[in-house]
Amino acid sequence: MSRRTNNLWRHGRHEFVIPPLTGDMLGSVGCGLVSMTMDSAIGDEIVALFRDDPGYAEQYAAVTPLTLIAHTGAIQTPFGAVAFIVWQIAAGSPHEAYVETFLNPATAVPLVADAAAQTHLKLIIVNNRSSAVTVFIDFENNFGLDELLDVFENVDGPSDERDFAQAVEHVVSNIDIVGAVRDAAQND
Repeated sequence: MSRRTNNLWRHGRHEFVIPPLTGDMLGSVGCGLVSMTMDSAIGDEIVALFRDDPGYAEQYAAVTPLTLIAHTGAIQTPFGAVAFIVWQIAAGSPHEAYVETFLNPATAVPLVADAAAQTHLKLIIVNNRSSAVTVFIDFENNFGLDELLDVFENVDGPSDERDFAQAVEHVVSNIDIVGAVRDAAQND
């Protein structure tokens, strides 16, 4: 593995404000990898941004320790492969949530490669209505993102956004990824 970018948060506790959520993010529940600048000395980095409904987003602030696990893989569909990350947020707590992120292996390599190249991955939990940050945690980056890049090399992703949308719809309609991951996690 190549040398990783040290993006450890060194500035203690802060109140964070992010720009207002827009488009399909506003009011929706989901978690995805996004680029943000958290520290101007580091510049852009990839963070896991989890958007949840107001009543739930605030509850995560009381979970200590709040753990994060990433379950990764890919599923072949008639429209091309769909890669996924199932985020297990607040694992082992009463507030535990499983949230899936779908990625196109044909286009997501730069995003995942940038995330894999960081020493740390920040989890930011926001209220999906107000965009208020309720949790900011800097985790050591042991999420298997390098292995996900290896998966990308061994599958053919959908050739365009329309095929990717159809591939995701195929997965959502035919496979309960979250259920399979949850069952496997509970049997470990």
